[in-house]
Amino acid sequence: PQLDREGARRRALVLKHNKTDAERAGRELNQAGASATDAIYALHDAGYSLPELAKALDAYAIADYPTAAAALLHADLSLDDLVTVMLARRTPITELVPALTKLDMRAGTIVEALNHDKVDAVDCVRGLEKAGVEAATSVTAMRTGGYADADIAKALTDTQHSTTYIATTFKQSGMGPKSVVQALTAAKLHAGDMAKELHGAGTSFEKIVTTLQATGYQVPSIAHALKYAGADATTRAVLLKRAGADTKTVIAILL
Repeated sequence: PQLDREGARRRALVLKHNKTDAERAGRELNQAGASATDAIYALHDAGYSLPELAKALDAYAIADYPTAAAALLHADLSLDDLVTVMLARRTPITELVPALTKLDMRAGTIVEALNHDKVDAVDCVRGLEKAGVEAATSVTAMRTGGYADADIAKALTDTQHSTTYIATTFKQSGMGPKSVVQALTAAKLHAGDMAKELHGAGTSFEKIVTTLQATGYQVPSIAHALKYAGADATTRAVLLKRAGADTKTVIAILL
């Protein structure tokens, strides 16, 4: 016979009173016919902790991540608590985030819960990418979710993204030039890194200057970047003047 939610709740209260461990409690409710959702609801209501709920859910041997997440969601757990339980089950972030998006949860809401559980920015980026969340949307979600701009930039670097890609994504997410440059600098990413990447990809020095200016870099940084990327003194002088530097400034920079 099936055990409904109220029946599961009464049984869970007895199990808690008898100090039954969570894993055994989960098995008993499963054997009694309670659904995974009703079992988790009942055990949570009876006072079992979130890590204990993870052990109880294991009694149902749910291998599919979206199904496990849905069971917790329908057990009336908050998203923060749901994430805590899923992580206690050692669910990889690259599986958890796609599972939550399949439950029609917004990226921003998911990221807030991940940050609440102190999930590393790198893992957060990997999870969002695995879920197919658009890059600029991911950055916006991480910023509003409490991750620092520098940590986001560093996370994107650690997930094998170029400085140029990071700067472009930041701009697409709505960050202003000053904020973009500050975030890159805090993550130890500089104009020279971008210039070298662009030059290596065949971009002209003239186009590199335009890109650096659009990113938010000033003439002194652009001058150093051009030198780092391999531009000769004559080329640098011409391009810096076009960028708005006066002759005195150009001479001072090149000397």
